[in-house]
Amino acid sequence: MKEGIRATVVNLWRTKELDQDFNHVVQAVEESRGSTDLIVFPERSLVGLRDREEYQDRIEGLKTLSRRLGMLICVGVEEPRGEGRKTGPLPYNAAVLIEGDTVHTYRKNHLVWDEPEESEPGNLGFPVFDTAVGKVGVLVCYDNEFPESMRCLKVQGAEIVLLPAAWPVAYLEFWDLYTRVRARENQVFLLAANDCSTQPCAFLEGSFFIEYGGNSRIVDPLGQVRVNIDGREKPFERATLTLDVQAFSEVKKILGPNTDPWANRRPELYKDICRS
Repeated sequence: MKEGIRATVVNLWRTKELDQDFNHVVQAVEESRGSTDLIVFPERSLVGLRDREEYQDRIEGLKTLSRRLGMLICVGVEEPRGEGRKTGPLPYNAAVLIEGDTVHTYRKNHLVWDEPEESEPGNLGFPVFDTAVGKVGVLVCYDNEFPESMRCLKVQGAEIVLLPAAWPVAYLEFWDLYTRVRARENQVFLLAANDCSTQPCAFLEGSFFIEYGGNSRIVDPLGQVRVNIDGREKPFERATLTLDVQAFSEVKKILGPNTDPWANRRPELYKDICRS
């Protein structure tokens, strides 16, 4: 990983109005000019894209921003699979990591609640991207409940993992647990960006709403939360941290000899977890 990377996570209050949410993403990026190298937005920050052409227009706009500001931009999107939203196949719940003219794409593999009715499961596996800031992997929200997800990224050399999410207030205890443990057991920097809005709940009968929990955060390879946004401001709130590359060496020795859970793995004993 490059030394001195400045990373930013964003609490975003989604309106689910495409133009408005896109403008808020652009505004947050512009306000981060000169102060960050990498910025991460929540899951499905951009929804309601009608077709591939409209989707590509938004991506081109973010590519232009990335080139102009020299910044990597990760944003959760609803990625259309066909020409028309009404008649085409279900979209992907995806996250794009935009680096100038390059668009790195991850598609959410583990779908929760009513997501199988509105999204197609991911088909790209768990790719790790070589970027200007280092080797970067991406997960989306519920993916992080599965330890195998981030382990797949780690064995490919991931140093930074981005986690766009829409995680409810009711489950913030698990948000804290999973973000810290995944970073610690895999010795990566975890940049987790969470929705902080209130949305109607489509999969329960009656007039129910879900409050999303915010608490976007950056967790270091020791599992320590280095920055956390605990407010739910509209339309967004940002927090930035300079990532210390020395953390990778410190985590291997801080608890004494033979306490590095990565070096002490015994993969030959773990074959059973690959059985369905």
